[in-house]
Amino acid sequence: MALDRACGHIDRTGSIVLAYQFDMAHPFHDGLARVRVGGKDGFIDRTGRFVVPPRYEWANDFAGGLAPVKIGERWGFIDTTGAIVVEPQFDARPAVPAGAVERNA
Repeated sequence: MALDRACGHIDRTGSIVLAYQFDMAHPFHDGLARVRVGGKDGFIDRTGRFVVPPRYEWANDFAGGLAPVKIGERWGFIDTTGAIVVEPQFDARPAVPAGAVERNA
């Protein structure tokens, strides 16, 4: 939900759950929501705490415990802790591999 160009999250009743503090906010996937702050993407948990700080030029939502992220001019994958599991090596944003499962940290 956006208000005066800031984004946050509301619940099904319309009550504010996470304050309007992000440049962009996306729905939760795998327990994390992608947000954009200062031109960088990161991921927050349901309390609004950054699990993965906003440091990526671009990112996509998690699916199966993996999210594609752009570092420099290349794309790779991170897990839900922010650890790089596939080094950036792709020129185009890759799809999350079929059968990807969340890693045990």
